[in-house]
Amino acid sequence: MKLVKILTATAVIAVSGFAFADETTPPPAAHHNKGAMFEHILPVKIIESLVLTADQQTALASLDAAFKKDAAKWRAENPVDEAAVQKARETQDGEAIRQLRQKQQGLMDIRKSYIEKFRAALTAEQQATFDRVIGAGRNHQAQPKPTPVTPPAN
Repeated sequence: MKLVKILTATAVIAVSGFAFADETTPPPAAHHNKGAMFEHILPVKIIESLVLTADQQTALASLDAAFKKDAAKWRAENPVDEAAVQKARETQDGEAIRQLRQKQQGLMDIRKSYIEKFRAALTAEQQATFDRVIGAGRNHQAQPKPTPVTPPAN
């Protein structure tokens, strides 16, 4: 009888936890996907930091749509060898990675041209914020990755 009460209490607690879970909370972010940066002109966090007007949001949407079209055309003309990318990452082949990045330069140039068009539509204050946020991102990327510490053997 005691076991039934414990199991019932556990089930009630588990079910009530699910009932009161905040469904508006987004799921935890997956591992950063670098390929996603070419899905839009700019990440959402940067756009949110600028507090755009309705006209600026419309201009951004137009530029973003045009970028997606140009990026899709570029990808169709320059297919990526996923097996080569995976192999270069797994083997940490610096030269192969550099060559693969060089092949992506055309797409990066297209994205950069759209970013420049978008930046031109910003106010001076927004441009300053934009430059600060972009600079912070570049500084973050330039920081060396921490080396994992192996615990001493006991």
